[in-house]
Amino acid sequence: MLVIYILIIYNIEAYKNKGDNMKKILKDIQSGAFAQ
Repeated sequence: MLVIYILIIYNIEAYKNKGDNMKKILKDIQSGAFAQ
């Protein structure tokens, strides 16, 4: 039971990090487009 709970928390954290990375990439693309 504890292992399942840990896996769920890990997946949520990984998903959040992926979302942050996507936002960062989008910001980089936008700033790159505006710079040109």
